[in-house]
Amino acid sequence: MLKPNYRFNTAKTCVVIALLAAFATSVWAHGGATGIVKERMDLMSALGSSMKQLSKIIRKKIPYKAEEVREIAKKIEAHADENMTKLFPKGSLKKPSEAKPEIWQDWAAFKELSKRLAGEARALNAAANASGPPVAAIRALGKTCTACHKDFRSKKK
Repeated sequence: MLKPNYRFNTAKTCVVIALLAAFATSVWAHGGATGIVKERMDLMSALGSSMKQLSKIIRKKIPYKAEEVREIAKKIEAHADENMTKLFPKGSLKKPSEAKPEIWQDWAAFKELSKRLAGEARALNAAANASGPPVAAIRALGKTCTACHKDFRSKKK
């Protein structure tokens, strides 16, 4: 008589549970956002994660690796400028969006900050070398993020 393979069934069950949990967490993390709002919230989360990594590097919480910083800079640049602004079509304020209406009221300033983010990311990429973390370039990038959040992002409640 064959014995059931409980290990296989348990492993399969764990995988299914993990996938369901990951899906539920992703929906919950953005408050049920869908469509373009979810796309831009995902983009902003990716940018936030990148900035956290850079912050850890300048605070010496993780070791500095120039190639890693260059990769982060390339990722930020890829998400900036037109790749960012295209995710903000006029009137896309559907909750749980954190975008303020001011984005569309001062589109030129928003567009300029997104373009500046790309430029700061290129500068960070160029500054990353073996001699040590490019602290000034990381801080300049962070200031651009802060300026945009100050004017165009609602605070979470």
